[in-house]
Amino acid sequence: MGAWGPALFSDDTASDVRSEFTDHIGDGLSPDAATAKLLEDWQDTVADPDDGPVLWLALASTQWRLGRLLPEVQRRALEVIDQGLGLGRWNDDPKALAARRVVLDKLRATLLTSPPPPRRVPRRFRDSTTWSVGAV
Repeated sequence: MGAWGPALFSDDTASDVRSEFTDHIGDGLSPDAATAKLLEDWQDTVADPDDGPVLWLALASTQWRLGRLLPEVQRRALEVIDQGLGLGRWNDDPKALAARRVVLDKLRATLLTSPPPPRRVPRRFRDSTTWSVGAV
């Protein structure tokens, strides 16, 4: 996984977390169930000092945008921001580090506001199946 810029979703982990959570909601899971499934699938990443903070930030941003921000996810994301976790990859580039801090400050301000009403998320299209021919 990699990051190609300081923006929140200029990162493979963040983009994948956003996609998976959105897909789970589109599949009809509740925010709690979608979060639990995502955290189970990404349990190795949660513990990673570089990608773990990215996961919490992306999940909180996605949940807020979809109107489904869970208090625990909000708390974890604010903790990441307030403690400066996951900023190590930006230490070699002061301009990128400053830009990342601006992104995190904006996200922090957003997470402290009321999220919008829950948005409808369309069910994802699946182009493959685990069923064999004739099983249905």
